[in-house]
Amino acid sequence: MSKQYGVQIPGDERGQAEYVRFLLEQCNRLNTRFVVWFFVRDYDDFWTRVKPSGVDELFMIWKDTGLLDERGNEREAMKVWDRWLGLPRE
Repeated sequence: MSKQYGVQIPGDERGQAEYVRFLLEQCNRLNTRFVVWFFVRDYDDFWTRVKPSGVDELFMIWKDTGLLDERGNEREAMKVWDRWLGLPRE
């Protein structure tokens, strides 16, 4: 929960995997050339280091959006991503 903005965006691993699947299906349908995931790994360590310097809480919205958690463990969404990477290309 952001104290500064009063916003909490709920999410979980299953929802993330469903979103990645939807995103990649749509990109495939639209024949896109590439997809970029903003942060591959959660940045808990980075946030812990920069938070005391007064960094705006706005940057917390991406803290837990990685396809890998803060320890580098794969989330289900990473497995979805990897399966798509393994599909044959035209």
